[in-house]
Amino acid sequence: MSTPGASLSEVALPNTRLHRISAQDIPGQTYEIRIWLPPSYTESPNKTYPTLYVLDGDLCFGMVVDVVRYLLRGEYIPEVLIAAVGYGSDRLPENGGWNMRSLDLAPFEMGQGTKPRGEDFRLFLEGQLVPFVESTYRTDPALRMLYGFSLGALFGLYEILQSPRMFARAILVSPPLNPSTSEVFALAERFVSSEAGCPAAVYLCGGELEPILPWFPRLTAIFERAAIPGFHCQWEIFPHGVHSTAPAEGLAKGLRFALGKKSIYEAMSCAYKEGGIALATRVYHDAKAQSAVEYDFSESELNSLGYLLLYQDHVRDAVEVLQLNVLAYPQAWNTYDSLGEAHMAAGNTALAIENYQKSLELNPKNEFGAAQLQKLRTMQEPR
Repeated sequence: MSTPGASLSEVALPNTRLHRISAQDIPGQTYEIRIWLPPSYTESPNKTYPTLYVLDGDLCFGMVVDVVRYLLRGEYIPEVLIAAVGYGSDRLPENGGWNMRSLDLAPFEMGQGTKPRGEDFRLFLEGQLVPFVESTYRTDPALRMLYGFSLGALFGLYEILQSPRMFARAILVSPPLNPSTSEVFALAERFVSSEAGCPAAVYLCGGELEPILPWFPRLTAIFERAAIPGFHCQWEIFPHGVHSTAPAEGLAKGLRFALGKKSIYEAMSCAYKEGGIALATRVYHDAKAQSAVEYDFSESELNSLGYLLLYQDHVRDAVEVLQLNVLAYPQAWNTYDSLGEAHMAAGNTALAIENYQKSLELNPKNEFGAAQLQKLRTMQEPR
């Protein structure tokens, strides 16, 4: 047993590996590659995984792992393998470190007085890192993704514009768009005028209070003009966002864009705020009829919306939403349990009993439902 205040050993992130790779075309440069394996990796020897390649791995590897774990717990994305490239130090040489991001992630001369080596780093990424990861781990080459923040996002733009078939998805957060990086606009114009197909989807975002904002619409306007087969760009500005608040929010939303389906919960919530339960249910039925493959209609989606309305004291509307869930999942015990709770809140004792009984038929171990049913029956007893 340790005593209070005693020094303890460091704790490593579970399911992680560390590799070192010397760059063939950058003399004296060795990169540290941090790998995070998905939870099912060991138990599923025949399964392959989408791979998220992360820039600035020294700084953000832990954050990326935690965001992915939260999204997995919420069942918003499938499992992914993470490969983060770094230097073993997040300090720049002028601060006593050996992090060369300011050279590696600069795709062209930006007035910093030193020769950038972004093109050399791009060749390392494509020619060494990706082949190493795909030969060492079980990955799905059709679902390579790239995540970059700030200068890393600028490099990510360069990567997509130079090699549009290398990464199927890119999540690019707060690229430094300003007069010194105007070359990226020329590259984007050349890209959208190309007739070649590009099976890439790009999520581009930034904070409302960042200096990039005046330049951001110029770039998104170029991409919106693109008529390239297979190419898609979605962009977003975060209200009240500043540079340092964007990385985690951009990653979470970008991963849902890259791997997940649209949330029917979110679509119906927005519709409810605009037009009440009538508009919300219309959105649900329209999406199911016209865009079913694009939306997440899992049991938890309507269940979450039902409880949101219930907690906001919109009890009748909660009942209507949870009835939709029972119709969609007639063999799921939890849908009846939730509907029973909503009927109970609405004072519909007979309907609450009916739904709790059905829930217990499907799951006799539902102790909460059994307790609620007993409470309801006691309420029905003559006094």
